[in-house]
Amino acid sequence: SKKAASRNRQEITDKDHTVSRLEESNSMLTKDNELLRKENEELTDKMKRAEEEYKLKKEEEINNLKAAFEKNINTERTLKTQAVNKLAEIMNRKDFKIDRKKANTQDLRKKEKENRKLQLELNQEREKFNQMVVKHQKELNDMQAQLVEECTHKNELQMQLASKESDIEQLRA
Repeated sequence: SKKAASRNRQEITDKDHTVSRLEESNSMLTKDNELLRKENEELTDKMKRAEEEYKLKKEEEINNLKAAFEKNINTERTLKTQAVNKLAEIMNRKDFKIDRKKANTQDLRKKEKENRKLQLELNQEREKFNQMVVKHQKELNDMQAQLVEECTHKNELQMQLASKESDIEQLRA
């Protein structure tokens, strides 16, 4: 009977140790769980902020481009109006009629030269615009890749969290 009592006390002590270890493990897992939840929350917030910043930056760039193009268009309109007015003024001069044939050839050469110049400027602007589009598309692709990477990391963390919660539930049971 002393043996039985001694064995009984030993079993109780062993079970108390097991319960203590399980409670300690449960406490650690609960802390880990909370840390992972907070980290997940922070990453989600960070991702939302990054998306919002990116959206605002893109809108600002688009608005700046739009404003620049509108300014160029208005400048071109003004220059064309001035050119038309100047041409009308020249056409109304009396001495113009005498030099008309000579002037027509000169005007034609000037207009062809101006046309080539404008065509070159247009091609340069198109090239700049296309380069800008390529640059912005690359930035967009990079940000999308980063977003996918962060989502993958978030999913991994959520899976770890679920696994630890499952472990906690098993330990409690």
